[in-house]
Amino acid sequence: MKKICYSIISIVLVVFVGCTPSKQEQEKQKQQAVQDSIAAVEASKSPILKEFEKAKKTEK
Repeated sequence: MKKICYSIISIVLVVFVGCTPSKQEQEKQKQQAVQDSIAAVEASKSPILKEFEKAKKTEK
């Protein structure tokens, strides 16, 4: 019975560790989340604020 229990625990640990994303994938997901957040903020800006930013850019 102990062998079966240890085998099941071992299999669960291997599957858990094997199915997690790699460090590169985690970093890519974080970068994508930041880009999505920035895009959401840009999309939610009012038209008046957008016009103000355009005018400010043309002054420079």
